[in-house]
Amino acid sequence: MEVLDLRSTMITNAEVIAFIKEVDQQRKEDPRLKYQSSSEFQDLNTVEFEVLKYAQKHPMCDPSQIPAFVAALAEKSYQLTKAEKLQLINQRPVTQVHLYQIIEECEKRLSDEDQANVMHLVRSMLK
Repeated sequence: MEVLDLRSTMITNAEVIAFIKEVDQQRKEDPRLKYQSSSEFQDLNTVEFEVLKYAQKHPMCDPSQIPAFVAALAEKSYQLTKAEKLQLINQRPVTQVHLYQIIEECEKRLSDEDQANVMHLVRSMLK
C-alpha cells in the first residue's frame, strides 16, 4: 500500500484514541510487533502514554454521533471549515466565548441565532 497524500484528512480525538488502542492490542497479539521495551521506541511510547492520559482527563464524544452532527451542520449551511467542525467535535464548546475561539470571525459569519443553534447542536448531539 502506498500513501498518496499524508494530510488527506483530519481525525477526531476519539478516533486517535481508538487507533492507539487498536495498535496496542495488535502489539499484544503479534510478537513481531512488540517494541514496548525497546529504547528505539521510547519517544513513541511516551507520546502514546500522554495521549491516553489526556483522553482520561477529557472525555470524548461517542464516535457514532459524529456523522449525524456533521450532517446537521451541513443541513443548516453554516459554511464552517473542516477544521472548525473538528474543533467543535473535539472541544464541544459550552459558552459563546469558546465558540468564538473555535470559529474564525464568528460574529461576522454567524448571526446570534445561528450561534445559539450551533451551541444547541453541540449540547444535544455530542454527549
